[in-house]
Parts: sequence; structure tokens; C-alpha cells
Amino acid sequence: RYPSADGAGANAGLLGALGSPGVRTVVLYAATVGVGFGSVELAMPAFAEAHGSRELGGLALASFSAGSLVGGLVAGMRPPRSVLRRFVLGSLVLAAALLGLLLAVSIPTLCLLAFVAGLPIAPTIGALYALIDRSARAGTAAESFAWFGTAVSIGVATGSALAGTLIDEHGVRAAFAAGAAIAFCGAL
Repeated sequence: RYPSADGAGANAGLLGALGSPGVRTVVLYAATVGVGFGSVELAMPAFAEAHGSRELGGLALASFSAGSLVGGLVAGMRPPRSVLRRFVLGSLVLAAALLGLLLAVSIPTLCLLAFVAGLPIAPTIGALYALIDRSARAGTAAESFAWFGTAVSIGVATGSALAGTLIDEHGVRAAFAAGAAIAFCGAL
């Protein structure tokens, strides 16, 4: 899959890595889940501020990350029967878990729900990495991974901007709902 010294990846075509339908699909999902992450990562501190302690928003974000860590460790101990199945289920569970953040009524419940929402992140992203490796055309693996990272970054930036506007206009729950909805659309 990696370009050789004799230029094996030189015929990747005009679109390069994006010439692969599988890579395009992964990049599109990465952008949508990035919007979900950006929305949630802005909404958590806003939720904490609305509940009297903006500083504790960091605790909710840490819980989100801890959930991803635990999910990754558990998934790493259980190799998937099907990477595609792990991705599809993980992406749907992730969108549902992001929607679950709407149930938060206090900072402790937000932290608990954020931990749960984080559980499917690492397994889903791990499955995406395997799918990129499988679907990248010869000589385009590095570019394919770069497109994935770029799409997530663009999605996070877009989600943050969207969430800021939603929080100002409609409140923090609108930002949680929008992030979950867009992540769900990407999962489809």
C-alpha cells in the first residue's frame, strides 16, 4: 500500500486518495462526527457555566476522554469479527450517546453521560483507521490518513462555530442536539 522507490503510487489519478470511494466515505463521516465533537466540546463548558461553575466544564470534557480511553482498551482486547460492522454499530451508538447528553440535569450527570458518550469513540475511530487502510489505493495510504485528519479538524471547527451560535440563540441543549443529529446523519 505504500509508494515504492519505483513510483508505484504515481498513478493514483487526479483525485489521489479521494479517488477511492471508501476513502471518500470515511472522509465524509469524519467531517460529520467532527461537527458532533466540536458542538459537544463547546457545549459542555457552556452547560457547566449555566450550572454555576464554568471550570467544571473541563471535568465533563475529561470524562468524555476517559470514556474513549476505556472504550478503546475494551475494544482492543476484543478484535472485531468485522471492522465494517464495528464501525457501523459504533457510529450509530456514538450518535445516540451524544444525544444522551440532553438528559444531563447537573454537572455530575453531565460527567456521567459524557463518560458513556466517550465509550464508542476510540473503537469507532480505530475501525475507521482499518477501513482507510483497506480502501486506500496503492501508494495513497498516507494521503488518505491526512484527509481523515483534515476532515475531522474541519468538522470540529465547524461544530464549534455552530454550537457557539446555537448556544447564544437557543441554549446549550440546542448545541448538544445539533451535534448528535449531524453525527447521526454521518452514520447513515
